[in-house]
Amino acid sequence: MTLKLIYAVVFHRSGIEVRNGLTFLDLIVIQIENLNNKYGCSVPLFLMNSFNTHDDTQKIIEKHSNSNIEIHTFNQSQYPRLVADDFVPMPSKGHTDKDGWYPPGHGDLFPSLKNSGKLDALLSRGKEYLFVANQGTSVLLLI
Repeated sequence: MTLKLIYAVVFHRSGIEVRNGLTFLDLIVIQIENLNNKYGCSVPLFLMNSFNTHDDTQKIIEKHSNSNIEIHTFNQSQYPRLVADDFVPMPSKGHTDKDGWYPPGHGDLFPSLKNSGKLDALLSRGKEYLFVANQGTSVLLLI
């Protein structure tokens, strides 16, 4: 059986410990490993982050570097915050740090997948399906 799937997570709360010392991410990795072993396939894991969670995600996924699944990350877009008084973007008023920007949330999933180049890479590998489910503030994707 050939599975043309990808598993992806919009990351942040996935690093929270939930049971027996395992995090949401640990449980997801275990699920994908079992799926890959049972069906002899290679379903990769993609983690969508914001600019706020990217560095933490990189640290957390290091513990899964020896798993039998590919783990990839990509960032969602970032948009400028507006100053309430005049609706001018904060970055144009000198607020160029993280406080001047916000991540748009899960609605940015599809444009971010495309803009990151990950969608084209997946399609070129024959991936065809996408499943999206909400995990707290995290979104799971199965492509």
